Amino acid sequence: MPDSQGPDTFVRIKVQASNAPVIVLSGLEDESLATAVMDGGAQDYLVKGQIDGNLLVRSLHHAIQRKRLEQALGESEEKLKTYL
Repeated sequence: MPDSQGPDTFVRIKVQASNAPVIVLSGLEDESLATAVMDGGAQDYLVKGQIDGNLLVRSLHHAIQRKRLEQALGESEEKLKTYL
């Protein structure tokens, strides 16, 4: 990306579209970067040249499912707080 580094772009996306599931697709096989973006809320970290169509479809499917579950859990926690 000519205008930014991958982690910077990830942070901008998370701020601007916090409810969207994010899969990071990188040219680098970097475990520390993968850990950082996953800890930051990415749903997956994939490395270019190491994925095929099946892996991409599976990753997208699971990312959407996990994001929906995270949102449902957050809503349940908020409801629970109103009862406590």
